[in-house]
Amino acid sequence: MYASGAEERSLDVASIGELVVDFISIEQTDTLGNATTFRKHLGGSPANIAVYVSSRRVSIPSTTSGPTSSS
Repeated sequence: MYASGAEERSLDVASIGELVVDFISIEQTDTLGNATTFRKHLGGSPANIAVYVSSRRVSIPSTTSGPTSSS
């Protein structure tokens, strides 16, 4: 398996599964119900695994693939 981009490089890990969008409040409030502004971040187990193994700590070439959740 190869990553797309300017240079071809092999991938050691490919995580496959449903990706989700996490909405993280950018305000500090007493409860989540009082928050009105959020930032979107890709999440879900497959995305989290690919990000972790490709981090500087582990440094394994990786990718993730999968549909995003509609709910």
